[in-house]
Amino acid sequence: MKNLFKNIYVLVLLLFSAAGYSQLYPVQVTPVFNSPYSVKISDYATSMDTKMQLLINPTDIAISQRQVRIKLYIQGNGLNVQSSDFIQGQRPIFINGGELQTLTNTDIAALFRLENLQGISAVQYANGLPEGMYNFCFELYDFVTNQKISQKSCASLYLILNDPPLLNTPQKNEQIASTEFPNILFTWTPRQINATNISYKFELKQLIDPTLDPQFAFQMSPVLYEETLFSTALLYNLSMPILTPGLRYAWRVRAISTTGLSENAVFKNDGYSEIYSFKYTASCTAPTFLLSESQNSKSVKITWQGVPEHTRYQVQYKKQDVRNAQWFSTNSLNTQSLITNLEPGITYQFRVGSSCDPAADGIQSFTYSGVSTFTTPVETSGVPAYNCGIVPQINIENQKPLLNLIESETFKAGDFPVTVLELEGNGPYTGKGYIIVPYLNETKIAVQFDNITINTDYQLIDGVVVTVYDPDWKNVVGDPVIEDIFGPQTGNEEVAEAGTEDSTENKTDPENVDESKNPDEDVDKNKDPDTTNENPIVTTNPVDNQDTETGADKVNETTNPNNNSGVENASNPATGKGYFVEYRNKKYYNTDKINIPFSRNGLISNRFKMKELEKDTNVKYELSYESEKGVISENVGGNNYLKKIESIKEADFIFRYDNTFKYQLKSVADIDKKPDLSNEINLIVKPVQLKFLKAIDNSDKDNTKRVASATQTLYYVDKSPNTKDNRRTKFSIGFNIPIDEIPSQNIKWKFNEDYKPEYQGLESMDYVYMYDNLKDVKVKSIVGYPTESIMNVNVKWVDKNAVAWSFVPAGISQAINSSFEEIDGNLKKLDRYVKISKFLKLKVDKVKINGSKYNEEDTESRLYKKMEVSSVSGGFVVETPEKVIPIPALAVLSRAEIVDVGLYFKASFGVEVEGGVERYILAEQTKYVNNKKAFFKIGPKGTITAGIKAELLIAKDQVTFDVRGGAEVSLKGDINYNFADKKLAGEIYFPPVIFFANVQIETKGFIEFELVDYQKSLEVTDKFTIYEYNKQF
Repeated sequence: MKNLFKNIYVLVLLLFSAAGYSQLYPVQVTPVFNSPYSVKISDYATSMDTKMQLLINPTDIAISQRQVRIKLYIQGNGLNVQSSDFIQGQRPIFINGGELQTLTNTDIAALFRLENLQGISAVQYANGLPEGMYNFCFELYDFVTNQKISQKSCASLYLILNDPPLLNTPQKNEQIASTEFPNILFTWTPRQINATNISYKFELKQLIDPTLDPQFAFQMSPVLYEETLFSTALLYNLSMPILTPGLRYAWRVRAISTTGLSENAVFKNDGYSEIYSFKYTASCTAPTFLLSESQNSKSVKITWQGVPEHTRYQVQYKKQDVRNAQWFSTNSLNTQSLITNLEPGITYQFRVGSSCDPAADGIQSFTYSGVSTFTTPVETSGVPAYNCGIVPQINIENQKPLLNLIESETFKAGDFPVTVLELEGNGPYTGKGYIIVPYLNETKIAVQFDNITINTDYQLIDGVVVTVYDPDWKNVVGDPVIEDIFGPQTGNEEVAEAGTEDSTENKTDPENVDESKNPDEDVDKNKDPDTTNENPIVTTNPVDNQDTETGADKVNETTNPNNNSGVENASNPATGKGYFVEYRNKKYYNTDKINIPFSRNGLISNRFKMKELEKDTNVKYELSYESEKGVISENVGGNNYLKKIESIKEADFIFRYDNTFKYQLKSVADIDKKPDLSNEINLIVKPVQLKFLKAIDNSDKDNTKRVASATQTLYYVDKSPNTKDNRRTKFSIGFNIPIDEIPSQNIKWKFNEDYKPEYQGLESMDYVYMYDNLKDVKVKSIVGYPTESIMNVNVKWVDKNAVAWSFVPAGISQAINSSFEEIDGNLKKLDRYVKISKFLKLKVDKVKINGSKYNEEDTESRLYKKMEVSSVSGGFVVETPEKVIPIPALAVLSRAEIVDVGLYFKASFGVEVEGGVERYILAEQTKYVNNKKAFFKIGPKGTITAGIKAELLIAKDQVTFDVRGGAEVSLKGDINYNFADKKLAGEIYFPPVIFFANVQIETKGFIEFELVDYQKSLEVTDKFTIYEYNKQF
């Protein structure tokens, strides 16, 4: 036991020794970071404010002027960043024992620069660190020996990116009626958690093209009004730029966190909120007389009263007692709407908005009524009884058809509310939607309808709504979005999957196919289901599918009039005896059409194999097609081409022949009776819509703001008509589908109606040089076939047109210069006070007015500026050397050969002509931007200085001598030009000069003379006008 305690004692001693040894460093470092913590490492390298401090405490007093270097580590969220051993741009750091030193981020900024960091990419460095916990650690090393002289000291930071502000009012797509005294209240909700010193930058822009998405149009529009404020509301009134009725505007707010003069990177999206747009209209009254009527515990009917000017209504509703609840919306063209899928026993708020905008104007805005409420009834206790298979008796008296049903509205088919997602026609209607089945736990099920009639009470009065059977239950959804409900949509015929050959979906093993199975049986089992049931909701259930393909696929096969599976061909008894061609794991029997989605890059390898043959049977495949330009070796005459492949495995064909979308495949097995198959192959091109067209000034890679959209003009300024100029311009278009799915011949470009074949099939042209000899170029993009989608954008050159220009009347400079000639006469009038005119030197700088008008490209938009710039210079200066002038009033102070007293005088004054203006108007606009107020004035400058100058001639040590006095006066007044009256008037003058003198001279007893004690104030001059002007121009 004694040895045991001894061993424990030794072990504890060793541990303490090791711990003590680990802390034996001559220097201690402590990092301190100031909140809020920036997520960008670059902020610590560029900020001039103190964002962090590194405290260095040399505990070894023997250290003297020791140069050290600092090592930085940043660890967390999978990042392991450290500084290099050699830091570029770091100033030397010296430490002394016992001397505490504090370094800020400005002192060690080089540590945080990208070129000095390892383990981080330029993209990560620029975008900032992801949210999470990080350790910022520091170590100190001897600069000469590279010996570590401090422990690794860390600061743990939890980096958070705050959400940008949430915009409140005006709401998105709201309609605001114009008034004589507009007061529009913009409000937003802050959502920051750890950001401090927050200001908000408010931006309001006029959207020039109302048909564009406001998110995109906002980036292209010039700023109408912006203001930085600290509150979360802004009242827009008459003191701000006037809004024009009938135009659309958009606004956003940016939250900015600052420390000193620098911004903190603590917000998502750089602090920018979402962009909200609103329509400023002349007048559009809100709906009135809102009424709600409960239909059951989960649906409510809303009615209201409108006016003939209303083109569309929007009903919005939300739960009343839920904080920050979002509005749900549904649209209608009528004065009623059915709201479904509500919760029983809940109070909801609702309001109805009206729009007076034509639908063709793009996004419609709404003027909303006041907020009303309704409460859904409480659901009755007990389990409701549902009877399946019983046709309900529905008696509907209203047989008046509804002719303006729209998407997002809800109608009733029996007891089921049907929400419309896709719609065609104006009655009868065809489309798709979903229903909610209460006895399936409120499950949403996709439905479709064809040629149904709805009455004005939104009730189904003719036709059926059906659910389509899907063995994978893809029509049972939890979100009413068309893509989630219906998935990829195809035509009436089966379309092969455009995937790789390795796809295993629906894959069957050909070796395990039951050869005794009669293909005719499968065809008979997939007859079209009877959809004429009187029940408004019909579910189609095909019978006993034994194949792995879905019921929808089987229907497509059986409804194909060319599908003769199992039917013998009269010309060839061997044709169709169960043989088929397999393509992408799907079977195609004789005369079946093979439809393949078009893809520019996905049509290189297309493998076909004739099946139901003995192993290693040779098959001859022939692919015939017509083309304007096919493979030369396959040409068999004219535009006819034929490609042959003979193989015991499969045939691999390429479908990339000009504009050919139709092929004929013939497969002949090299066995008795030569069974053959003939299949038509069609490349299916999806409908394409042109979403946007942009012309982008690509001459400056750092400026991406000069962009013109469809129907707009991108302006270039020709600086010199004598030299040939050009600009690199990028043209770009966007579609509703990937460009890979669009044939190249379906994308055409025209420049001034001239077709450009070299640009065919391109969605972007980065290097199109626009020369100034073509003053106006219309670029047209034509996309699609046979229905074409066309957009235009213009590129226009304008001359600089630099001309001389003056912002004041002609002749004003000559008139002022002539008036300067009278200055000499005014200066001579000073002699009545002091004889100094002969010493005055007048120097005149003639007035010059320089100015010009010219055109200049606007770097912030696609437009150009019509600049107006002018400035004025000139004036005169009067100067004198310092002169001593005898003053009679002070003659009594002079004593012969004892003291000499006089007045010295010095002048340096004049007038300066100032003025100018700098402003511009953007092309296509009428209001001045950056309008610095024009001014023209003549102002004074300089002073007159006077004082007593005295000299004691003898016995300087025997006489008490104290002489003080003087005066200094500045030139006053001004002469201003009134632009409204076109009058230049005013004066420049000296106020009265008051001179004060104090002279005391007395003997100390050795020399006898009369005592001088003089104290007096003298008005040397009256108010004296130097320059005066009064003239109308």
